[in-house]
Amino acid sequence: MIGGVHEVDLIISVAGVMIALLGLVMSINSHYLDRRARNFFVSIFANIIVYASCILIRTLIGGEDGAVWAVISRIVFFAQAFLSSVLTVMLTGFMLYTSGVIRWWREPEFLVSTALWLVYVTLLIVTQFNGFIYTVDDHNRYSRGEFFPVIMIAPFIIMLVNILTLIRRRKHLSTKQKQAFALYSILPMIAMTIQGLFFGIHLIVLSTVVAAMVLFGYIVSDQTERYYAQQVENERLKVDVLLAQIEPHFISNTMTTIKHLFKHDPVQAEKAMTEFSAYLRHNMESLTSDKPIPFSEELSHVKEYISIQLIRFENELNVEYKLEYTDFYIPTLTLQPLVENAIIHGIRKSSTGSGTVTICTERSDDMVQVRVIDDGAGFDNEGLLTSPESDSGAHTGIKNVRERLKRMVNGDVRIASQTGKGTEVLISIPLISEKTE
Repeated sequence: MIGGVHEVDLIISVAGVMIALLGLVMSINSHYLDRRARNFFVSIFANIIVYASCILIRTLIGGEDGAVWAVISRIVFFAQAFLSSVLTVMLTGFMLYTSGVIRWWREPEFLVSTALWLVYVTLLIVTQFNGFIYTVDDHNRYSRGEFFPVIMIAPFIIMLVNILTLIRRRKHLSTKQKQAFALYSILPMIAMTIQGLFFGIHLIVLSTVVAAMVLFGYIVSDQTERYYAQQVENERLKVDVLLAQIEPHFISNTMTTIKHLFKHDPVQAEKAMTEFSAYLRHNMESLTSDKPIPFSEELSHVKEYISIQLIRFENELNVEYKLEYTDFYIPTLTLQPLVENAIIHGIRKSSTGSGTVTICTERSDDMVQVRVIDDGAGFDNEGLLTSPESDSGAHTGIKNVRERLKRMVNGDVRIASQTGKGTEVLISIPLISEKTE
């Protein structure tokens, strides 16, 4: 008959399974969690379901005698110890990701947590053979070994690492995120300390599932607010981009060129009108684009713009393409303003009024890099790749491009230029953010 502590453990484990199952369903069906946050919570709640189920099984068979029951208990004890340790390392990675670290798996905090976790798992495996941490005898009786406190050290240090990570990255987290991560870091630590000193009620599973649900609620709330704020900002940026791209001077000059061509070269004039119409249509369609588009589509629009400029400037402009990697996504109207700046403010303002614009793409590790290079007038920034806080008139639309890259694909824009030698604009896009959901 189950009574006392076992009865409480039974209630806790059943409640843990039910609450975690609810969290799992909510995570899968949440519309506002980004992909990595959803994967994290699905993994967390699935882990807790199995973890709590192990405690439930152990509670139910704890009073049974026999070798078979002992084997089952050993498997269950190992599983619950293993799963509880995984949760702490997952929190380290998710906290770093939430605070804006792209390559979070390379951060010292995550590497330290992983190393400590491997030590913990090694001890857990070794004790199955020598029993120096804990044992389950052939009569299905559990007892702690002489060195049981040793195995508590690694997860305790990982929890301290999580607290230190929270302190170090606090400026990159919202108030809700800080509160949720603090609760998830501290509550299981307190429960583990109590449970380690006084074996009995499984407080860790209860504290973990409560902390996970609070973290889930806070993160969903925070990302929902960010989602709607971004929608408003995207609408503003769409208008800004359109106004920046459809410039009166460009339209006037293009129409003048087409008018001239109709008198001297009707075939070329018809081609110019077709390209110009396609260019304007693409700009208008961009107002309804809420997500990044394939790079091939953006490149097609750029080529429409370049075709118009090649007609206008004839032999004074040369454009080259060095496209090593094109299977990625980019915000619409990102590349075109950079090419426009290269032509208008670079090539046309050079001493000869002529030159070459080169468009390059390549993949470097987990980043996609797009370069727009011109050998035009350039400007003085000592040849360094910089991220200017304000954009001069010579870089029309750079500010909008930078903002949309950051918001939509977590990308960045940097500029290197030298007076009289030209300019290079570098776009960097993480591969993990190529396509938003």
